[in-house]
Amino acid sequence: NRADEDLTESDSPLSKAMGFDGQQPSLQDQMDVEAELQRQKRRTEELIASCMADQGFAYIPNVPASEPVTYEAEGEVSDPIENAQQDGYGITTGYGSFGVPDEAARADPNLAITEAMSATELSAYTTALFGGPVQNSEDGNADWAQNWELQGCTGLAFHEVNGRGVDTYMAVQDDPRWAELSAEMAALPSVAASDPRMLDLAATWSTCMFEAGFAFDTPNEAWESIDALVVTLVESTSGATGQRPSEEEITTVRQQEIEVAVADYTCREATDYEVERLRILFEIEQEFVDANAAEIAAYAAALEAAGS
Repeated sequence: NRADEDLTESDSPLSKAMGFDGQQPSLQDQMDVEAELQRQKRRTEELIASCMADQGFAYIPNVPASEPVTYEAEGEVSDPIENAQQDGYGITTGYGSFGVPDEAARADPNLAITEAMSATELSAYTTALFGGPVQNSEDGNADWAQNWELQGCTGLAFHEVNGRGVDTYMAVQDDPRWAELSAEMAALPSVAASDPRMLDLAATWSTCMFEAGFAFDTPNEAWESIDALVVTLVESTSGATGQRPSEEEITTVRQQEIEVAVADYTCREATDYEVERLRILFEIEQEFVDANAAEIAAYAAALEAAGS
């Protein structure tokens, strides 16, 4: 079916019902967003500096110059196999410096300020900037993450620049009226994953991977295997000593990542995995949308009103 061959994430019936059309924005829209984000970052940093000064600390607004961004042209799709041959899943490259401050961090003008502080001074400075110590409980962590008033000058500045609309939007998401609907929506990918058609598709992909020398049941399992390797490497070398993994260790994991990722995406292409996965998921989404159209429309309207 030609229509099925052209399926992308933007064709999601649920996203469309919620008002998220998923279409790639124009190049001008992307550049406008980039400019607005830079403006918000600058204003946030200025507010942090003012707040820190009120508490007796020096803080220099840190707004790196906006670098030119290369945008994909509308409709342009990168080749996942070619990307995998270069970067694997992007996990080892994503970890970057493996805990060592990169050039951007070293360029932070506040680094010289904090490095000159005693442990006591640094503790007070960090508390003013990010808030007090988080309780060692699940509820305590949740309180800190959800309450900007506990997040020091950073939380105050972010709330001033971005938070009022975010608070309203989150209030709608947390409204008990939408709890059941939201949970059912979030569960749809899991429903699709357990669908017999999806299980058959995963088995076909798994056979392809086995022939390539890898034993995984699903693409997600392949990705998680590499992520676990990287986490183990970082924790084993930097956890107690603060040392960075050696280039040889990083290269070894990266090579394994590339091999697994190339096989994964090659098998996805050979089995039409992504197209079939989307077709199955979207059929399940459409059934859900048809059965809950009025409630979904009301929820989408409430979210849109909160975000306006």
